[in-house]
Amino acid sequence: RSKGPAMWSPRAQNDRMRFAEEWRLALEQRPNVDFWQDMVSELIELKPTSKQTDISEALRHFTNTIKKRSIGFLLSDFGSNDSETLEKSLKIANNRHDIIGLNIVDKSEEDLPNVGFVRLKDAETGRTKWLNSGSKKVRKEYRMTRLKKDEQTKNILRRSGVDFATLYTNEPYVKPLIDLFKKR
Repeated sequence: RSKGPAMWSPRAQNDRMRFAEEWRLALEQRPNVDFWQDMVSELIELKPTSKQTDISEALRHFTNTIKKRSIGFLLSDFGSNDSETLEKSLKIANNRHDIIGLNIVDKSEEDLPNVGFVRLKDAETGRTKWLNSGSKKVRKEYRMTRLKKDEQTKNILRRSGVDFATLYTNEPYVKPLIDLFKKR
């Protein structure tokens, strides 16, 4: 719905921006009020230089940037990080802040379907690999590797003192989150 020509004018737009800026300045003067709009804007406009994820670097940045104790939600599949570095970074970040890990799991990645030879490509590294998914042995090894990785992730989060929940992409996320916060 249009507000009409009066609202389209440069003067009306300028007044609207000035009004928002004055409110922001007034609110910033209030104690215990912090604004992270610039940081959020930077994240939204970020143009990644790599497809690889480095959770440890993100945690270091969070720990060094946010000085006041805060709650940080870490959403990841925790799939491509060095375990020792990740654990160390989680411990440091969780010592200063309250980190909550949300392990995102796609059930379709848990089992390799029996479709014969398939070419798999790692989205982060770009490496490709051929697998014979028709082989029971290959499918079993794939599943065992995946289960081992999931257990390793949970152990890292536990040892780091990070509360966490596993969220499946094909299931509602509300119940696991409610259960997590009831535990806390």
